[in-house]
Amino acid sequence: MRIVLIASLLLAAPTGFVRADVSACDPIGFPCFSIDRNSPAVGPTFGASDLLVPPGPVVVRPSQFFGLPHPLDDLDGISRLNAGTDPTETFLLLFSVDRQSRGIAPPDPNLVALGYPFNVTNQAARGQQAADAFATLDLFDQTGVIPPTPGPGPSLPTLRVGGGNNTLFINQGDASGIDFGVGPHDSPDANSPAPQNDVDGMAGAGASSSPRPLTAMLRGGGPHLADRVFLFSVQADSPSLLMLPGSHSGADIYLAIEPNDPNLPSGIDLYATANQLGLMVADDINALLVFDNGDRVYDPTVDRVIFSLDRMSPTLGLFGATPADLFRNNQAGPPVGYVNAGRLGLGATPDPNGLIFDNVDALDFVPCLDRRMCLLDSAIGTPCETCDGDVTGDNVVDLNDLAVILASFGTPSGATRADGDLNYDGAVNLADLAVVLALFGTSCP
Repeated sequence: MRIVLIASLLLAAPTGFVRADVSACDPIGFPCFSIDRNSPAVGPTFGASDLLVPPGPVVVRPSQFFGLPHPLDDLDGISRLNAGTDPTETFLLLFSVDRQSRGIAPPDPNLVALGYPFNVTNQAARGQQAADAFATLDLFDQTGVIPPTPGPGPSLPTLRVGGGNNTLFINQGDASGIDFGVGPHDSPDANSPAPQNDVDGMAGAGASSSPRPLTAMLRGGGPHLADRVFLFSVQADSPSLLMLPGSHSGADIYLAIEPNDPNLPSGIDLYATANQLGLMVADDINALLVFDNGDRVYDPTVDRVIFSLDRMSPTLGLFGATPADLFRNNQAGPPVGYVNAGRLGLGATPDPNGLIFDNVDALDFVPCLDRRMCLLDSAIGTPCETCDGDVTGDNVVDLNDLAVILASFGTPSGATRADGDLNYDGAVNLADLAVVLALFGTSCP
């Protein structure tokens, strides 16, 4: 059961207010990740081409593993092979954004009412968005978004018709127990005037301490790096890119293979060129998620590559797309759209000098069958205790809760927990009234 904080109290928190009790009920697994070369955390301990993992973070694959020894090299997109993942398996898409990104949607009111007020827009206002990871509110499979299906069961509608949103899943500091650990702040409630670290690569965050689909357990996470193969792209202006095979493009994808003998150097193989992906040599893959069939050889008929392109990629202009739109490879010819920025709660925000386009710069996935339960279990929010029937958040089911239910009774759709929607179907009706009456007079432990 979850302690529900009233949305108005959350939104009215004073500037600089730090809530120390943010957490995730069932945190996802330790993510492997990289940060960009402009991050203040880059230094003698680790660089922009090292693969990191919390806690610490610590280096689990050094830059030499990826053939990127130069200090100005920048490991860009990163992915596991994800071999054996069923193409029909559903998941939440996990992504990170860069320092310029602002988001276009305020936090979803349904999640705010449940104590989950953190999304890209919220974190951008606090100067924290670039070192966080966010999850979609939609389910996906390897072909794209799966529209929510109406039915009698509980639902969690998105905020905007025809659009989408996101919520915080991995914090930059120690807020949820599974965090990047690159700071500077532990709480997502803190305002940060300091320069941000930028998480620009992610892989293998889908493991959990609780039972999950078999593919999630096989993928492992963080310090349990069973995979000896990673796929990656390199920022286009990295000096060592000229030494790698392929077309020396920021849109080429490579395999970094760790041999069984730890005393031998790793090998770098070409996985797919920009041309094979239907891209231009001048393009730059900014975020990467690959589902390979396990043979480590790119075959567009069976392997799925999902990616974003950086702001300067010419293919974006041809598609009329933004750096927050995601593409997937096609069997032949140019790539096709995977999901548009708006569905992620991203897009363009007005600025005195024009529009600022959001930019997705890291991708991963979290296996999920029920988006509502995955969000409520693994998103970063308030503690996990709940009080069924307690609408007002005072830990007692009493006349105050009944009054809220009666005031909103008959609301056919769009209602939130703060309105008295206790079964999350968007309506306030007899089902919600029955919950309050059945528990009337009880208090939460």
